[in-house]
Amino acid sequence: MEINIFAAVIAGLAGTAVMTSMMLGGKKPTLPAVDAHGILGYMRSAEHASSLGYIMHFVLGMIFAIGYAIVFALIPVNIILLGAGLGVIHWLIVGWMFALAPMAHAGMLAGTIEETGAYMLKSLGITGFFAGLVGHIIFGIVVGLVYGLTVGSFSG
Repeated sequence: MEINIFAAVIAGLAGTAVMTSMMLGGKKPTLPAVDAHGILGYMRSAEHASSLGYIMHFVLGMIFAIGYAIVFALIPVNIILLGAGLGVIHWLIVGWMFALAPMAHAGMLAGTIEETGAYMLKSLGITGFFAGLVGHIIFGIVVGLVYGLTVGSFSG
């Protein structure tokens, strides 16, 4: 399978939109408040979150989806299942990076927002870990589905 960057960008936008909807829906009282947009939005300023958080999350989603498309081209299996597996790997990498955020994050350095810790375990506990994991698995599934529909093939 050839890599289609346009299809990957569209798939990344779709996957990030679904994941964002899940995060915003998770702000209900019974679910963990996973707020990647707020976390990203406070990176440059401790006083207020900017819309930059949303922009960054969508740009990162597109970049990751291009990476997924490269793997789809290299591994000849069902890309929806592969997308789910890549979502797990994605979360294991990105979730760990939350532990490093306080070193360069304006909001966390100033105490404006709570440090999340690796995999959001410090701020949300095991529920945060699984919320992030499920969100990234769904991101991977949506990326695989939309990419497959866009390029007309679900096998790598």
